[in-house]
Amino acid sequence: MTDRMDLEAAEAAALDEADETADLEPWEEVLDEWEYLGWLDVLPAGLMAITGAFDGPTTTRLDFDKVSADMVAGEGLTLLDGDPLWPVLSEDLPDEDRLDNHEEAYGQYLEEMRAQRQDWAELTARDPRIAVSSLNELVDRLIDWGLLTEHGDLIELVETVPDPLEKLPLTEDTIGRLILDRMGPEMEAVEDVLHDTLYHGDSDELVTTLRKLADQADVTVEIAGMTVAMLISQADSGVSAERFGPLDTEGVENLKEHQKFTLRVDRTAPGFADHEH
Repeated sequence: MTDRMDLEAAEAAALDEADETADLEPWEEVLDEWEYLGWLDVLPAGLMAITGAFDGPTTTRLDFDKVSADMVAGEGLTLLDGDPLWPVLSEDLPDEDRLDNHEEAYGQYLEEMRAQRQDWAELTARDPRIAVSSLNELVDRLIDWGLLTEHGDLIELVETVPDPLEKLPLTEDTIGRLILDRMGPEMEAVEDVLHDTLYHGDSDELVTTLRKLADQADVTVEIAGMTVAMLISQADSGVSAERFGPLDTEGVENLKEHQKFTLRVDRTAPGFADHEH
C-alpha cells in the first residue's frame, strides 16, 4: 500500500526472487510478523540493526549501537539528518540497485522516513517512558513490550508477537494506516479480480455483489466492500459504482452482501492510463 520499500526492494531483488518460494524458519516467521503488524513502520529505523543480528531464534546481546555504526560505515547506509537512531539507505547506491527514477524515488523515500521519525517523536512526547536515545535502550523497550526475552547474555524472539496497536499510544491516523497495510494483500486480491473481469473484460461494466467478489478473491465481504469503496473514492481511478443511482463510499460499505450493484470503468480517466495492463 505504500512505495516506501521501493529502494529496499531494488537493493534486495535478487535475494527476494531466490527465496520467494522458500519456506521460512520459525524464527523468520516471527520477524515476518513484526513487519506485518507494523513494528518496523512505527519504531526507529535502527531496529533493522537489531533484527539483522538474528540468524536463529536467539542472538547474543551485542552493542547494537556499534552494530549500526558499522553498518553505516560499510553497507551503503547513512544517518538521517545525522540521527544515530535512524540509519537509512544512502543515495549513492550501485548502478545495479538504482531505479529508473532513482532521484525522485530516493527523495520520496527520505520524505517518508522523516515522516516516520516525526511520528516517533510525537509518540514519545505523548509517553516519554518509551523514548530511547540509543539502540541498546530500544532493545530494553522490545523486552518490555514482549517482543524479546533476555536470558543472560542472550536475547530471544518471542513466538507470539504482540500488537503495536495494543502496546503503543498511536494516533488514530497511524492506527488506520497500519490496519490498511495489514489488509493490503487481501485488498490486492480483490483488485486482481476486477483487473481480470472489469479492466480486461468485454464490457466497461460489471454487475456483481460483495459476496461474489469476496468469494472470487477468497476474502471476507468486509474486505471486498472496503476495496471497492477505496477504488471509487479515488477520482482518477475511473471506477464508479451504482445501485439505483450513484454509490459513494458509505453507500458501498452499507451494501448487504447479496445486493447487486454495478461497477463501471471510465477508460478515459487519468488513472486508467497508469493502470498495469
